[in-house]
Amino acid sequence: MIGGIGKVVEIDESAFGKRKYNRGKTRKTYWIFGGIERDSKPVKLFFSYVINRKKDSLIPIIKKFIIPGTTIIMNHTVTFKDPDSGAHTNTIEGTWFHLKRSLPTHGTRKHLLSPYFAEFIWRKKFGENFNKFIEHISLLYPPSKIDKETDKLDFENIGDESLTDDD
Repeated sequence: MIGGIGKVVEIDESAFGKRKYNRGKTRKTYWIFGGIERDSKPVKLFFSYVINRKKDSLIPIIKKFIIPGTTIIMNHTVTFKDPDSGAHTNTIEGTWFHLKRSLPTHGTRKHLLSPYFAEFIWRKKFGENFNKFIEHISLLYPPSKIDKETDKLDFENIGDESLTDDD
C-alpha cells in the first residue's frame, strides 16, 4: 500500500492500445488505473487494469492500494495546475509517458501488460542494477544447494527451501 497521513498520492487512468490520429490497425483499448506517491524514495506506485472508469470500479482499487488518511489528487480536467491549491498530476502523467515509452513498439499484447508494468516498477525502484536483479531472482528461485568447494550454485534441483549455510 502507498500513502499515509501527510503523504500525497496522484491517481489517474490511461488508455493502452488505442490508435493515435486514426493510424494503424483498430485495436481494443485497455484502461489502466494507477497511482504514485509523491516524493517517495524508492518510488511507490501501483497499476491496475479496469473494465470501466466509473466510481464503482475505482473506489475498491483506491481502498486496496492507498492507505486511509492520504491526500489524493485526481487527474486534471480544466487546468494543468489548480490556481487556488496548486494541486497537479504532473508526476503520474510523467509516469504514464515513461511507462508507454518502455513498452515494445510493436507487438504489445494485453496478456503481457502485467509483466511489462512489473518490470517498469522494478526498474523505477532499483534502476539498472544487474546484481540486485540477480539477487531478487535468487529470492524467488533459491538454489537448493551450493557446492562449498567450487562455490557454484546448483540450479538443477531448485526447490522451495531457502538458502542456508547448514548444507
